[in-house]
Amino acid sequence: MYLYKKMLLGNLAALFLAGALSPAWAEEQKVFGYTSDDEHEELIATPNASTGSCGVERWAVKTGTDADINAVDINNPVIQSISYLRSLTAPSTLPANNRVAPTEDTVFVVDATLTQYKLETDSDYHLVIQDAAGNTMISEIPDPACVGAGSPFASYIQAARAQFDGKYSATTSFQTANIPVQITGVGFFDFLHGQTGVAPNGIELHPVLDIQFNPGSGGQNFALSASPGTVSAYPGASATTTITETPSGGFTGSVALTASGLPTGVTASFSPSSTTGTSTLTLNVGSAVATGTYAVTVKGTSGSLSHTTTVNLTVLAASGGGQTAVYNSTLKAPGCATVGSACDSGPSLLLGRASLAGGAEPNQPNTINNSCADGTSGTFHSAESDDRLVIASADGGPLTAGKSAKITATVWAYGTTDALDLYSAADANSPSWVFLSTIKPSASGAQTLSTSFTLPSGGLQAIRANFRYQGSASSCSTGAYDDHDDLIFAVNSGTPSPNFSMTATPGSASVTQGSSVSDTITITPQNGFTGSVALSASGLPSGVTASFSPSSTTGTSSLTLTASASATTGTATVTITGTSGTLTHTATLSLNVAAASTSVQLLGNTGFETGTAAPWTTTSGVVSNSTSEPPHAGTWDAWMNGYGSTHTDTVSQTVTVPSGKTSGTLSFYLHIDTAETGTTAYDKLTVTVGSATVATFSNVNAAAGYQLHTYNVAVTAGSSVTVKFNGVEDASVQTSFVLDDVTFTVK
Repeated sequence: MYLYKKMLLGNLAALFLAGALSPAWAEEQKVFGYTSDDEHEELIATPNASTGSCGVERWAVKTGTDADINAVDINNPVIQSISYLRSLTAPSTLPANNRVAPTEDTVFVVDATLTQYKLETDSDYHLVIQDAAGNTMISEIPDPACVGAGSPFASYIQAARAQFDGKYSATTSFQTANIPVQITGVGFFDFLHGQTGVAPNGIELHPVLDIQFNPGSGGQNFALSASPGTVSAYPGASATTTITETPSGGFTGSVALTASGLPTGVTASFSPSSTTGTSTLTLNVGSAVATGTYAVTVKGTSGSLSHTTTVNLTVLAASGGGQTAVYNSTLKAPGCATVGSACDSGPSLLLGRASLAGGAEPNQPNTINNSCADGTSGTFHSAESDDRLVIASADGGPLTAGKSAKITATVWAYGTTDALDLYSAADANSPSWVFLSTIKPSASGAQTLSTSFTLPSGGLQAIRANFRYQGSASSCSTGAYDDHDDLIFAVNSGTPSPNFSMTATPGSASVTQGSSVSDTITITPQNGFTGSVALSASGLPSGVTASFSPSSTTGTSSLTLTASASATTGTATVTITGTSGTLTHTATLSLNVAAASTSVQLLGNTGFETGTAAPWTTTSGVVSNSTSEPPHAGTWDAWMNGYGSTHTDTVSQTVTVPSGKTSGTLSFYLHIDTAETGTTAYDKLTVTVGSATVATFSNVNAAAGYQLHTYNVAVTAGSSVTVKFNGVEDASVQTSFVLDDVTFTVK
């Protein structure tokens, strides 16, 4: 009978607090724009939003339209734990349109379990996430209709909302879940007002930018690397490297690639621009780019995940540079006597054909030893004419045997029946012409035609342009309109110097204080390099050490990064340097050092979810799953008192403090409803930890919803401590003290 009375009185109290028995109270809520759920946020009407309303409180910060939005590093999320985020110090003030740095400038990735979710009256999805130790925090996905124009979060929020809708249907009541998730979101401090699942410091992930369900061990992610990590090119040439995306934790997304840090005059292209495996990065170096080494940052983005790797581009000084030919009176053709990156006949040495009026060619016929005479028919720049020849190395460096070179011929075409035959000779002194290509002009008039080939061995080489009207390919055609010209040039017949490149795979890593993480350093030989490369690391955060196994290698080495218990937390760029003789190259690794969890939660059955008291000691009937006094989370709570007659209820649990622990934090959610009126404390709840009274509540403290309470106490290692709640009710009019989610954490 007493239990029935307790339930009945509890229902009456609930009606009273909900406003049904107090019209004035309900009107007050309406005036100030507050809702009756646990969020209690001011609202603004928004017809397109899920509930018809959006929030107001710090809304610019929550949705990315605040004054500090450009400070948010959206492309480099930091992997972190709930316990670490809960350990951050809450700011004393929360500005409406500015961010609390560095937490609110940071995008965090958290692996946790989703336990509850709900559609709030401000149209947010309110998600309660929990770690293995029972620590909870809130993550929220705004309604895209509530996100202001210009927010860089908008597309991410829309995608995250769609991801969640594809799994669950949120309603205006809390629903339970028990599913591993990986959530990516922006750090945000909220006001404490009894929110379900709120962290003691009010930290949230708000907004959520990405949510992955059942992400697998370590969460879905990927790493980015470049091989080779160091490339070089001469001005006017290009360099290539392979960008590799390595998935982890079941990641299957496509990664979009971009490049930054490019010096003026250098452009980058990816093939393909998005990949699930590898992509070729081509760096095109303009002819005016200054020599030096540049760190190019390659960024891979998939949803809210983003990682980078570095490609070191060295722009070389061309040996000899591009040269303009002069007439070689011995060989009877234009030529460049010293090695350069290019040899150009210039605008006049080949201009014209034979002795045509207005177009008589200087030094005709400009073929080695006058070996091939030009045709004499036609009108200059109406009929066929070779006007200019250029040969240039493909990489902008010296013309070198075994390397690619490009021939560019400027001709005047009569029409599309013309054809240009290109030939090369390894020995200009005694040429044996090797056919390279036949190219037909696409129209009449001035045309630029080109082909590429590999330079043969030989110190002084030559190319020939045979421009003919009709006929077939020939190194010396005999048509009346045909023109033939040679260009002689010096070639470096040596081979490129041995070298190596170096990469770190993966290009990013995370380590927790007191632990280690490994990475692989790979040496890639170039041009016959066979040396051993000695490895070293710099840029390490304080408290982090690096070791290589082996410390010198001709192939791969395992890099172990060890963080001490007091290592500086945060993200740092570690530079790996490889040295072999006079050769030195570097690779970079992004290292995140996370704080170790040093706290221990001692209480068992913190949410009474076993449906029984143990290991708590309680008076009869306290552990309850009555809908009259619903829990803060889950199904069960501890409902103390509520009889409207003289009664005492207790809830207590004794724990032992582990060694090395000197401080404790008691945290619990408490809902107080009452039928008492006035400001006199008739019914009381006393909270003690050991012999210390940490809090006292009464009917005067009644409020809608649960309130989070947190108290710090000193503890002694090895001692037994009893956490106790003692509720005393007087002879008339009920007061209910409803307790849930009690934790006692020591460190």
